[in-house]
Amino acid sequence: MKKQTVAIILVVALLLAGGCFGIYSYIQNQKNEEIKNTPIFSCKASEIVEYGVKSSQEEYLLIKEDSEWYVKDNSVAVLNSEKVQETVNSASMIMTLGLLRDKDLKEFSVTDVKELSLVLADGKSCNIKFVGEKAEICAAKVNDSDEIYAIRTSVRDILIAPLSKFRASVIFDGLMGEDTPLEYYSFKDFGKTETVIRTKISSEISNNRKNRYIMEKPYRKDVDDEAFEQLILVKIPRLAAEKYEDETSEDKEIYGLDEKSRAQLHFKWGEFDETLYLGKTEGGLVYVERLGKDGIFMINSSQLEFLYTEPFYLLESGVLRSDFENISGLTVKTKDKEYKIESRNRKENNKEFFVNGKTASEAAFSAVAEIVGGIKINSEIAQSVKDNGNVVITVYFDNGMGSQKISLSDINDKEYAAFTDGEAEFAVDKKSVEELLLELDKISKNPIKTDEKG
Repeated sequence: MKKQTVAIILVVALLLAGGCFGIYSYIQNQKNEEIKNTPIFSCKASEIVEYGVKSSQEEYLLIKEDSEWYVKDNSVAVLNSEKVQETVNSASMIMTLGLLRDKDLKEFSVTDVKELSLVLADGKSCNIKFVGEKAEICAAKVNDSDEIYAIRTSVRDILIAPLSKFRASVIFDGLMGEDTPLEYYSFKDFGKTETVIRTKISSEISNNRKNRYIMEKPYRKDVDDEAFEQLILVKIPRLAAEKYEDETSEDKEIYGLDEKSRAQLHFKWGEFDETLYLGKTEGGLVYVERLGKDGIFMINSSQLEFLYTEPFYLLESGVLRSDFENISGLTVKTKDKEYKIESRNRKENNKEFFVNGKTASEAAFSAVAEIVGGIKINSEIAQSVKDNGNVVITVYFDNGMGSQKISLSDINDKEYAAFTDGEAEFAVDKKSVEELLLELDKISKNPIKTDEKG
């Protein structure tokens, strides 16, 4: 009888325990249903004046002053306040999926406790610690309460954003909308070779109206505007920082930013007068320092490749310093022949033209001038060439340019080396020079007509 009594008592106890567990589970589920999709924190976004993040990777505190955000105790970091405000807006209402039990937490992994701290304008604060995660759910405690809430991991990742997300990434903010022409551009590479391009002054524009820009170094020549704008100019406003160095050494040599080691970009464009120093490359990123600004940041090396465009590919293709429309005369000498083309009052009603002293037609003069203007540069000279003067062309201009002497020397069957100012920088197409000589021979025999049909 006693054994039966004990058995009955045990059964009743088990039933009571199971019933209690069932009641507890019911209450827990009921409570979860009540708080599911309700906020564990809520306020007006405009009330948040401090936004702090702490994790094993980084720690920062953002402070709001008027409508701008900045990083406390960090004068280097420049923030994009719009990006900060987007995240602050997300923090103004943080929703929960329900409560987590001790039993549930056993399945959560704790790899890195992440902490979000919010301070409101009235001094109230909220601290949320993310203490574990399981797939798409993470566990969070609010103000060190005993209860642990389930929150979507994606929400946590938005709130615990890296500081780099808020950085003002575009270096020259506002340059993208600059509608005035660039005034000056220079790039000095690590070997101290320099490319300098500037906007022409009015007298230079009158020499050649096709081009806005002129190169000063390494060649003194007109620039192909379209090539310069597409290969260089459109890319400067898009330069963006990938990473910032918040703690930097005073020893610039560490970053390759000392005067001896660094490369340099300098430009004047509207209200911008900027200089960037470029240093070492690490992991595909280049150390950069902006003159007049504190701190060092890094730019993806691929963004800077345009700076190394060969200057030759930015040049106007013609060999002349001026438009062929400005040619007033020329002489052409070969080893055994000489041609002299002249004009008088070319822009007046009583204009006259001569070939080797004989009266010539304007058509004859124009045909020669156009061929000379069409002599194109093929390439840079990559070898030492002696000035043999196989063909010497002296062109006279009536726009204040004076004259230009071009001495051509054989390189191969297809090209001449063009010596200007005693230096051979470019190779020109031999076929176009032969075309000029053929036309000169033709009009010297028939100066009034340029061909048999005329």
